[in-house]
Amino acid sequence: MRLFYALSTVVLVGCDFHPFIDGVPGYSRSVEESKTRNVFLTTYRPSPTSFTVKGNVFHIQTAWVERGWTHTGWLYSNTKVDAGFYADSYNFIAEVSEPSDSLADIHLQKSDNKNIHLGTSYSQLFTSGSLPLPDTLSYDLVDGMSGHDNTYLGLRLTFIKQ
Repeated sequence: MRLFYALSTVVLVGCDFHPFIDGVPGYSRSVEESKTRNVFLTTYRPSPTSFTVKGNVFHIQTAWVERGWTHTGWLYSNTKVDAGFYADSYNFIAEVSEPSDSLADIHLQKSDNKNIHLGTSYSQLFTSGSLPLPDTLSYDLVDGMSGHDNTYLGLRLTFIKQ
């Protein structure tokens, strides 16, 4: 019987079924997904397009902004943009073409506000903000987490709205 429940869970999760995802904020994994969810707003051009940190070279493949949204229901593919908390927000996402666990060790803090930072995943840099969209987003590589008196490490990533 345990085997049946285990296999059922694997099959349901593999089929886009996620029982604990309702109301969870979402970020698209690609521009295509953002467009499919009907939340895509615009692209941003990165400068520089590649950078090196601790011997690892990262290339920014694409960067975009989408409306803030949440998952609705139990299917991963369901999207909700409503008049609630996320109605006036955006998600900024930069896709890195060489996915790596070492991306998680990078600390990028907003150039004009040390309390805002870029989150990292295996293949993306991401953050949220409030509308309207800025024309330029800039983040500095620092030696620690945001909100602290960090040392600037000589790299600024700038993203310009297209």
